[in-house]
Amino acid sequence: MILKKGSFIINNSTVISNLSYTSMSPNSLAVFCRGGNYDYKATAKIMAVRIKNSGQITHNYIPVKSSGNEYGLYDTVDGIFYPNIISGADAFTPGNVVAIGGSTTSSAGGTCNITNGSGSGAKVLTGWINPSTGTTYNLGQNVQDLGDVTLNAVWSTVSCNKDANSVNTSTLQGVSNNTPTCTKSSKAGYYCPSNTQTGTQNVASVTVSCTAATDGEYAAAGASSASLCSALASDYTHSDSPRSSAQNCYLTTSTGKFVASANANPTNCTCGGYCPGSVKVNYGSTGGRTGCGAGKYNASTSSTSASACSTATAGYWANSSCSQTECEAGKYSAAGASSCSNINAGYFSTGGAKSKTPSSSDCVSGYCGACPNGTYSAAGSSTCSVCADGKTSTSPATSASACTACPNAGVANAATWNTPTWTASTNTVSNLCSIATCASTYVRTGSTGTASSYACSACNGTAGTGTSACSATSTNASNQCVFTATIKNGYTGDVTQTGTAGTAAYTCTAAINTYNITYVLNDGTHGTTHPNTYKVTDANFTISNPTKTGYTFNGWTVTVAPTGWGSGSSTTGGSNMVVATGTYGDIKLTANWTINQYTITVNAGAGMSTVAATGWTNTGSASMSKTFDYGAVI
Repeated sequence: MILKKGSFIINNSTVISNLSYTSMSPNSLAVFCRGGNYDYKATAKIMAVRIKNSGQITHNYIPVKSSGNEYGLYDTVDGIFYPNIISGADAFTPGNVVAIGGSTTSSAGGTCNITNGSGSGAKVLTGWINPSTGTTYNLGQNVQDLGDVTLNAVWSTVSCNKDANSVNTSTLQGVSNNTPTCTKSSKAGYYCPSNTQTGTQNVASVTVSCTAATDGEYAAAGASSASLCSALASDYTHSDSPRSSAQNCYLTTSTGKFVASANANPTNCTCGGYCPGSVKVNYGSTGGRTGCGAGKYNASTSSTSASACSTATAGYWANSSCSQTECEAGKYSAAGASSCSNINAGYFSTGGAKSKTPSSSDCVSGYCGACPNGTYSAAGSSTCSVCADGKTSTSPATSASACTACPNAGVANAATWNTPTWTASTNTVSNLCSIATCASTYVRTGSTGTASSYACSACNGTAGTGTSACSATSTNASNQCVFTATIKNGYTGDVTQTGTAGTAAYTCTAAINTYNITYVLNDGTHGTTHPNTYKVTDANFTISNPTKTGYTFNGWTVTVAPTGWGSGSSTTGGSNMVVATGTYGDIKLTANWTINQYTITVNAGAGMSTVAATGWTNTGSASMSKTFDYGAVI
């Protein structure tokens, strides 16, 4: 049965025309009304009622019986049961009835659920089938009166057919108005503005798809809309397939620009590299700048090509740097190096060096070279270490084990050594093998500065003038030999004598003494030879006898004897006193005199006689004599 505006058609035959019902009527629609206020009545079995709007089925009623044995019409479109509002004899007579809530047996022997449901188990009514004949009928198909017949509903399981490229998951949400609706979730790179997709009414298969993100967009899995790359950062205006995330967004750098940090717009180029432009950089990455590379540097901040990069010179290193950096102390590099290496053992550098075995011309700054004799160094050293006191080495020495005993003559007699000192600016060693002190009775000889010129020489004393012995006894702090001298008689000198610093040989000396000879003449007069002084070395000399008028010299008395007499000396005085060589000491001599006496004889003459006076002696009958001292008064 089909109800059209202005007519009532059963099996394609107009039964009633000029109906007053219109599709715009707000009133309820009554089918097969008997009595009441409705104008037309009819007697028939209702097999099906379909109502269309512009060719689209909006309602599809089939006669059913509820589980309470109540007859009515079931709208398969919206799933609503409409009961018969008239009861008794006026109730309509249904045609082939399908039970609601029950089931009928289909030709396939399965159970067909009449009601529309939701979820994956929901189905769509897609037609009818005569179980007796197997004849199928499409929904909306006009058929002739079939008489009493049982038609089973054909329910089809809904299939949500997802597009393999764009849809990640899709499940049946439900069926409404006999139209299936599927849920959907997009794959990355696609988006679904709605999370559902409604199929075609009465069709159990739904093709589910999502929209692809286009250039300049990206969409994560499950997105409902595409995101603009430029919303991340203004310069990111393009995107690569699969456009699944922000990282698929990219920009192309312009000349002199690069992306310095992730998620940022380009900035000006920086030193240490160059920015050629036209470099693709994805969001979340950096790029557009190429470093100068190992061993190269560039100070400019606007370079666009590798030609702007310079090669690091020897003694420096660079690695995509803004400038070259001098090697550290103890390290060297060749030109174009990206790092510095240790110089060889046995060498030093206070700054960067150009060679692993640098000479003074290889210093970038400061000082460098082979460590000199008496020092050593390990690899990578900025200084030279001096050997222990009393040791030296041959340049270039690589460790303390290379230091050996100084080769100095007389080294065995060294007592202490001066500590060597290395000076970087001149690369020299002072006090190398420098003996500070020697053993007792040894003196350090030689000049400062040369290892082989130092020695400890035995102090060698020689008896010189006025000494009979010169024996070494010690060495003082001034590096002088100290001697004990034996002073000869007649000489004066220090018993302890000191030699010249640094000189082993020494001659002890003493000054000859001049001694005095003192004469006590007792009014006498010196003879021809009467020296007032003499020396121990003087040849033998004889002191002349003095003279005195009226007196006879009676020899010298030695009132002060010398310290020692030389052999042959007149040690007891006397006349013509001899002082022999070897006599030393002051001498005092006193002259001894015997007064001269004279005898006077007086003759009285013939015929005379004498009378002896006092003191006179008669020498005859007429003479007498008397002795007088020189100078006496007669």
